[in-house]
Amino acid sequence: MKGIRIIELLFSPLLHAILSICFIDLVVMETSIVVGVLFGLLMLLTNIAATTFTANGKWHFLITSTILYLLFFIGIVAFANLNGGPASLNDDGNFGAGILILVIGLPASLGTFLLGTIQGVYLSLLFKKKLHTAKRRFYAKLQE
Repeated sequence: MKGIRIIELLFSPLLHAILSICFIDLVVMETSIVVGVLFGLLMLLTNIAATTFTANGKWHFLITSTILYLLFFIGIVAFANLNGGPASLNDDGNFGAGILILVIGLPASLGTFLLGTIQGVYLSLLFKKKLHTAKRRFYAKLQE
């Protein structure tokens, strides 16, 4: 059961870090504002859902999850830069892309993460008993 708890702890920050890289890539590719806003809402809703299912109503999950998110995000960006990843992250001649990443991409990504994590922890606190029984049934079906 310890291994499942570790996977639960890592799931939300890793998912949001991957979605953040995709969001920053969308911002730099100059897609329409509607696509950016919809993708930001998708990031927020997936983070709320994942945190609600994994936080168990504990507020220390906010700190742990934020630290893990930052580590995953920095690790993914470093790995992408070493391996020539997305062209938008490696474009040295385009200073506008760097400003877009710093002014729009990173604050929006971190904001949706913090907002989604706070809302997810609060929802997991409200529905603690129902989530506990649902998770117990889910893990029982996995072990069958």
